[in-house]
Amino acid sequence: VCNDWWAQGGACLVPFEADGDGNRRDCGSIPGRGNSSVLYSYESAGNAGCVVTKRVGGAVVRVSRSECLAGAYPGARWRERAKSGEECLGHGQVCHSRFNEYE
Repeated sequence: VCNDWWAQGGACLVPFEADGDGNRRDCGSIPGRGNSSVLYSYESAGNAGCVVTKRVGGAVVRVSRSECLAGAYPGARWRERAKSGEECLGHGQVCHSRFNEYE
């Protein structure tokens, strides 16, 4: 089992950003980007990076695959749940026992 829970349904993943001291910023504290009609924000994807989200009609939703691949987010890549150990490692995650995440 791969601990890429954040990729359920597909996700636009961006790399972590550093704060002024060079420490990794929490995804929720990365300033939103966008224009007056759409404000983008970020949620955690564990150790893999941050998932790009946006506000639509008062709800926060993930951006679509096409939006992600359009190039609006520096370093963005589209990821889906891993189906093999190789894909899991490609996400930067670790495969573990279905019954014990520490094995």
